[in-house]
Amino acid sequence: MRRVFSWPAKVFWLTALSILCIFGGIAFLSAHAQDAHMRTQIPGNGVPYVNVNVAGQGKGSHVYTTSDNPLSVGITKGPDGALWFTELVGNRIGRISTTGDIREFRVLSNFPGLLSITQGPDGALWFVEGTGNRIGRISTDGSITEFHIPTAASCPAGITNAGDGMVAFTEACAAKIGRMTTAGRITEFAVPHAQ
Repeated sequence: MRRVFSWPAKVFWLTALSILCIFGGIAFLSAHAQDAHMRTQIPGNGVPYVNVNVAGQGKGSHVYTTSDNPLSVGITKGPDGALWFTELVGNRIGRISTTGDIREFRVLSNFPGLLSITQGPDGALWFVEGTGNRIGRISTDGSITEFHIPTAASCPAGITNAGDGMVAFTEACAAKIGRMTTAGRITEFAVPHAQ
């Protein structure tokens, strides 16, 4: 028998996943706040900052405080040698070079719930939008495309390069695994439940 989660259960699991991501992001940022390659200290007040270039807004120093913490969640190595990451609260995909320069690219949707990111088979980066119910693709030049998942409120959470020219992703609230071509064709498979 296939179990379908009710809306309250979906909300519970999505909330639990969000809380887990928030605490994971806080732990990551706390553990790396003193990393000299990524952050330096502002003379006088000791607040960590990084050099940031938000696409379309120019380059400069950005001071991160607890009120504007982007809560970086997923991270992967990109085809360009840089690290690419998702910002759960910031609604952006970030890129950090080996010298510590960060560029951020705003995602098209409002509050997409960016979680996992992976290098795809086409040389682009692929990511999940947990609350947006979409799979996104960003090229190394920052061009973003989003694809809707056929199952509504499926809560996509994890994504990986499937190794056969496709990407695969989990649908936490729908109990499915999705596979997607680089052209955006999605096939979904139900995960059997133990009785």
